[in-house]
Amino acid sequence: MTKAVHEHTAHTGPVFCEGSWRGYIFDDDHWQTTIQYIERHNLRRSLPARPFGFITPP
Repeated sequence: MTKAVHEHTAHTGPVFCEGSWRGYIFDDDHWQTTIQYIERHNLRRSLPARPFGFITPP
């Protein structure tokens, strides 16, 4: 997995961290899809769609 990330993206740092997973978003379409995913799941759980309202998407 690490090798594939390094071969197919501009990311050169570690991919896995001990005890956690970190994801990196490199393009605007991925960013928008991630925001929509969070909003859909929050609404299903009767939570505010944008608890991260302080973040301004690109």
